[in-house]
Amino acid sequence: LHVRSRRQRQMCIRDRADIGLRPAEDLERLPRSGLESWQYLGPRQLLLIAREATYLLQLNESCQLHPESRLRLGGDADSFAAGDSLWMGPDRSCRAEQLSRMEKVGEAQ
Repeated sequence: LHVRSRRQRQMCIRDRADIGLRPAEDLERLPRSGLESWQYLGPRQLLLIAREATYLLQLNESCQLHPESRLRLGGDADSFAAGDSLWMGPDRSCRAEQLSRMEKVGEAQ
């Protein structure tokens, strides 16, 4: 996954504030196919952005993710699941505690 440039992140944050996103459903796992980028939300949260959907990833309590982090998803070749590791280096990882598919505010659940 590649991180968006600072300008892209700032534009994306404004766009998301205008659009408004909310969790639509909790997921056990999400498909890797179509994952394009990620957006930092805080030290324990990020958005995974795919062609067909946007997902919220909540990480374990001791995680300290940074906007500049280079990330690698653990799990199997086809999917990423709650409980899998998110690697931020060769010996530093966090655990995915919750995965949610996001939807625009105003869409039916």
